[in-house]
Amino acid sequence: MNERPRTVLIVDDEALFRRSLADGLLSAGEQHGFVIRTAYNGREAIAVIENEPVDLVLTDLRMPQFDGLQLIAWMISTRRAIPTVVMTAVPSIEARAMLRECGVFSMLQKPVDLLEVEQCIVRELSAKRARLEGIALVAYLQLLSMERSTSVVTIRSRGRVGWLEIDNGDLVGAAFEELEGPEAAYALVGLPEVTIEMVERASIDDPKIRVGLSGVILESLRLRDERERGAKRLTSRPPSELGDDFDIEFNVLRTVPPPAMAAPVIERRGIDDSAPTLVTAPLRSEPVPAVSDEDARIRRALETLVVGRVRGLIGAEVWTAFDQKPVAWTGISAASSAVFDRITDSIREALDEARYPSLQRYYVIDLEQSQLAVVVSLATHHAVMLLDQREAQLGMVLTVVVPEFVRALREAVAKRE
Repeated sequence: MNERPRTVLIVDDEALFRRSLADGLLSAGEQHGFVIRTAYNGREAIAVIENEPVDLVLTDLRMPQFDGLQLIAWMISTRRAIPTVVMTAVPSIEARAMLRECGVFSMLQKPVDLLEVEQCIVRELSAKRARLEGIALVAYLQLLSMERSTSVVTIRSRGRVGWLEIDNGDLVGAAFEELEGPEAAYALVGLPEVTIEMVERASIDDPKIRVGLSGVILESLRLRDERERGAKRLTSRPPSELGDDFDIEFNVLRTVPPPAMAAPVIERRGIDDSAPTLVTAPLRSEPVPAVSDEDARIRRALETLVVGRVRGLIGAEVWTAFDQKPVAWTGISAASSAVFDRITDSIREALDEARYPSLQRYYVIDLEQSQLAVVVSLATHHAVMLLDQREAQLGMVLTVVVPEFVRALREAVAKRE
């Protein structure tokens, strides 16, 4: 059974322009599988849309009785997610802003070039699109980041509209009400009850900024958490114990490996007296060894992506998978590498014996004393994050922090010379 040809609706009040454009696109329609319908204004366009499926609308803005903006507003109000391209002379700043709020990002400037119109139609009809409701925006943006998506995402929430432009997994543009750039993205992530509309693009024209999308997500969540808790702005770097004018890159993480037999020490601190947490045994004073570029990248990843950003973090450690050599750690005993490697090996053996799918990137252990251990297991490095589950936002940790941290570890190893 053959698929129906897709329908492209051209809406313009100039009869000669409509006919010439429709005739000029006949051969392209036969080649690419689309047919042309035409309408004089927005009212005629609505009659066409209500009587047959329409896959793409090309519309002028200024038309009598019912103009292009009114047509677009009608399609939104009736929940018709029809891709739309606007054909106009030089649009005003206000018109551009209104179109973006309506989720229309494609424009053709009059007088139009026939080949440009054809290419635009083929691009819009073949673009990957999604309209989602009832899904967390954070989780969806993290998916776009991991997939290195290039797309335009429109977010609607209770009559408020904003948009994000994403290029290869980076945020390159954003607007929400009077906000632009990262500040607009931070505000959009905090909106309730969102409807998400995504259109995949081959590229983004004229990017205004370039910021890692995962970093934007983390900062958005941190700011939202800060607002909810009424706390002062947090910092990912504590004051240096070496003085204000002393600059050290990893002052959060120890740069001296622990003694070979350093034993974990139990110290009562944190939320209440019933929650003991592991801390590193005091180390003797000794020279700081040279740090490789790879280890430095891993320590930077632990500091920027985990320490100071994960709510309820008790401690974290990264070590090499081959020889359990500690690479970076904070607030947790160096003995943790041996403990969690034994657990990981046991899980892998049990899964293999039972012929279950193999362990992939991480697993979570629910511990007593309201603690959670998130264990990351890669071919080259292992890591653990020990969390207080009464404060930790586990969903954010698993959907945002862990995937980004795993990617950072892999990139750090991939840059070996």
